[in-house]
This record gives sequence, structure tokens and C-alpha cells, in this order.
Amino acid sequence: MINFYTDFRDYYNKKINDFLDVEIFCFEDDKEIFDDQMYNIFPRYLIREQYDKCKKTLYELNEWTVDGYLHEMTAFHELALHRLLVGVEDFMSEDIATFDKIFYGKKDMEEVKKLWDSLPDKDYLFEMDIKNTDDFADYLHDIGNMIEDCFEDIDFEMVDTMSNAYDSGQGYILEILGFDLERYLEIMPEDMRRKYEKEARKTADEKRSRGTHVVHNTTIYNTQNIGSNSGIVVGVIQDSNIDSNFNQQIDEAIDRIDALKEITLQQREDLKEIMNEAKSLEEPQRQKSKVRFEKFMCGTGDISLKVISVLSDLSSIAQFFGFGGRL
Repeated sequence: MINFYTDFRDYYNKKINDFLDVEIFCFEDDKEIFDDQMYNIFPRYLIREQYDKCKKTLYELNEWTVDGYLHEMTAFHELALHRLLVGVEDFMSEDIATFDKIFYGKKDMEEVKKLWDSLPDKDYLFEMDIKNTDDFADYLHDIGNMIEDCFEDIDFEMVDTMSNAYDSGQGYILEILGFDLERYLEIMPEDMRRKYEKEARKTADEKRSRGTHVVHNTTIYNTQNIGSNSGIVVGVIQDSNIDSNFNQQIDEAIDRIDALKEITLQQREDLKEIMNEAKSLEEPQRQKSKVRFEKFMCGTGDISLKVISVLSDLSSIAQFFGFGGRL
């Protein structure tokens, strides 16, 4: 099975196997339709450049969800599974009656009840929001919840933005976000992968030639143009622990978000809600605010860089949401 870090790992593996069977592998004997379904999962360039690997990845996901081993996903698997689940979520929103009939019958409810009965500390896990089996079924049947529970982050959806930033000489943005582009080389277009590897070798050679300069417990501020003609101050924070001023920094972050003119009203409200969620919830639910923040950052392009620019000197916020850079 795929090693999701959630109490619902076994259940999610079973449902993902069901989704794969219905959405992909029921067309296994018809190459034309199967390939069409692959285009709903992978970017076209990946199928063109790595057709066999795309196909192999789907087969691995299908087999992993039913075997007894604990498998760790690569970037290829994460991308494929996330896009599969997003597609399933769209299907559910369009025709929930048909969706429930296919995936959530009597047998499913028996599995949900069995899982509910096995949970040791329901009040702590759900903070009293889920009180019975029916509530629990609603939670598990929400594909958005499944995505949040199964993915610690969705950095793989930001690869093009981060690759372009690195390629344009703004590699410090990756440092700020703690974004490991090398982990995602396998899902980049071949020309961009070769270009990055060439530049990375050149940078490594330059560092070796001049020696390594190590900076400890330092806050560095750089002023750079990020995709516009206005200077943006970017802070790189190194902080070992989220300090006791976290809630104060959340309040400060909300004030700064309110003053950020470059974002829409809806984006402003979404961000403020995420910040308040991080402030008010206990573990592990509190961690979900991180996933929501990551989704926001992935979906807003250059806006995400402006958000980081106004929050980056708030060290606890930077560390909690994962954009505290490492030097």
C-alpha cells in the first residue's frame, strides 16, 4: 500500500484502487482509450517524452494500493495520483448521485463503521466536529479531505513556476520556500531538466573553487525584482523552533494581508481564514492549514511571491508554513 501519513491510510488505498479501476484500468484492453485517459493525468510533454514511465507509474499505483508493502511515492507518482484525485473530485461535483452509487455502497459503509470503531481518540482527532459514523463517512467521502490527508504538500504543481524562477536568476526564491527542485527533475520537460542539471553543475564547480561560506543563525534580506519593475524585500529566515510569539505573528500577518493591494478580496479572505485556522486549531488538524496555504501558493502564480515578500520576516510564520529558507 502507499504509505500515506494518516490514520485512514488503508481506507484511502482501497478507494484509490477503486478510482483507478473505474477511471483508468477498465480501459486497459483498449490502447486508444487508455492513452486518452493518460492525457487526463499527465502533461502532454511527459507522455511524449516518457510514455513508458507514465504507463508504468499508473500500474505501480494500482498495484501498490493493494499489496502488503509500504511504498513511498516519487514525484511521478505524486503528480499522477493528485491529478487523478482532482479529476475524481470534479466527477463527484458534477454528478454526486452517480458517484456515490459507483464508489460508496453498503460495503463501503461497513468499512467506514469498522474504521470508526477502531479509532482510539475520536474527540482529539476531530475536535468534536465529527460525532458519529455518518459524519465520519461524509468526511472520508469528501475527495478534498482525501487529498489533504494524503499529501503533505503539492510542490509538484509548482515545478514550472520554480523552474522559471531558477532559470531567470531568482534561485533565492527556491531557498526562501525551501523548494527542492532536484526532487522534481523527473517530471520536468527534458530540455529544462538538462538546462537545470548543466547550471547546477556549473554552480557546484564555482562553489568548490571559491570554498564554502557558512552562515549560522542569520537573517538575510535581499531586494530583487520579482517579475515586475517594483523592488520587493525578501527575507530568508533560519529559525529552529516556532517561538511563543506565533499567535502575535499570525495577527501581524493578517494585518499585512489586509494591506496587500495586489490580491483580490477573495484571495485576501482565503489567506486570513488559513492564518486563523493555524492559530486556533490543535494538532493534527492544525497541520491542514499548511496544506491549504500550499494550495493557495500553487494556484496564484506571481501573487504567491508577493505574499511571501510581506510575510517572510515573520520567522515563526515562515517556518510553520514552510517558506523559511535554509542557507
